[in-house]
Amino acid sequence: MEEVNTDVQAVKVKRLRRAFAVLAAVLLLLIIALVYFLLTQRPITKAIPGTPGGAPRYARAIYGSFGDLTGLALNKNGSRLYAVDTSNQKVWIISKNGTVVGSFGVAEKTNEPGGFQAPLFIAVGRSDEIYVTDRQAGRVQVFSPLGKFVKSFEPVTSQADFIWSPLSITTDSKGRIYIADAAPGNHRILILNKNGNILRSFGKEGTGKGEFNYPNGVAVDSAGKVYVADSNNARVQIFSASGKFEKSFSGTGEGSLSHPVGISVAREGEIHVVEALGGLISVFSTQGEPLYTFSSQGLGNEQLRAPQGIAISSDGYVYVADRGNSRVQVWRY
Repeated sequence: MEEVNTDVQAVKVKRLRRAFAVLAAVLLLLIIALVYFLLTQRPITKAIPGTPGGAPRYARAIYGSFGDLTGLALNKNGSRLYAVDTSNQKVWIISKNGTVVGSFGVAEKTNEPGGFQAPLFIAVGRSDEIYVTDRQAGRVQVFSPLGKFVKSFEPVTSQADFIWSPLSITTDSKGRIYIADAAPGNHRILILNKNGNILRSFGKEGTGKGEFNYPNGVAVDSAGKVYVADSNNARVQIFSASGKFEKSFSGTGEGSLSHPVGISVAREGEIHVVEALGGLISVFSTQGEPLYTFSSQGLGNEQLRAPQGIAISSDGYVYVADRGNSRVQVWRY
C-alpha cells in the first residue's frame, strides 16, 4: 500500500513539473511578444479606434542650405526628392538617404532660361520630366530629370484676355497636367496636355460646392478622381475625372482642417492633407472619413511650422516640406 502511494505522489510531481514547464513556456512567449510590441509599435495614440494601420513612425529630418521650402515631388522610383525653395529661387535635388546632391534653377534676371521669380510647386511626369509652377512669372518651367532646362509654357488658349496665376500642380499616368489657377475670379483647376493645351477646366472663385478660395494642393488618384486642398475654405473637395463635384470634407476634432495646403493620394485608400496652421498631417479615407493624424506644431523632431508640400514614396516614406523650420521632415510606414 505504501508503494502505491509513492507511485501516485511521483505521478503528481511529474504532472506539476509538466504544468510548471507549460506555464513557464507560455510566460516566456508573452514576454517575447510584449518586447516585440514595445520595440515595433507604431505611434497610434492618435488613430481612431477601428481604423487599419495607423500613423507612420518618425524617421529623420533633412537639412541643407534651405530657405522657404514649398513644393515636393519624387521621381518614379523614389530615388530622388525634388524640393522647391521659393526664397532661394531654386529646386534642390535630394537622394533617398537624405543627402543634398545638387540643385537647379537660378534667380531670373533678363528672362534667363530656367530662371525663377517665385517658384512654388512641383510635379514629376510619367517620363520623370519635372514641372515647376512660377506664380509670379505666370508660367510653368519644364526640366529634365537631372535639372536641365527644357522649356517653359503658359496654357494654350484662344481666349484673348486669358489671365492665370498658377499654384499647385500634379500629373497623371496618361501624361495630363493638373494645375490650380488662383487668378482673381477664376480660382479653378486646369487640365492640360503635355503641350500646354487646355483639355478641361472646372471651378471658380467662391465658397459653394465646386468653388475654390486658393486651391493650394491638387492630387489625382489612379481612377482619375481629383482631390483639391481648398485652403481658404478650410476643406478638401473631391471631383470625378470629368470635373463633376462629388463631395467635400473638413475633418473633425484634432484632425479638422483650417488651412489645408499639400495633399497626396499616393497610398491607396488614404488622403494625406498638410495642415499649414496647426503643423499637423491629417489622414482621411477617400470618402473623407478621418483616420488618424501625426506630427504637431513646433521646432523639434516630428514637429512642423507652416508646412507646405508632401510627397509619399511607393515604399512608404512620407516627406513634408517644413517651411518654417527650413527642412524636410521624414516619416515611414
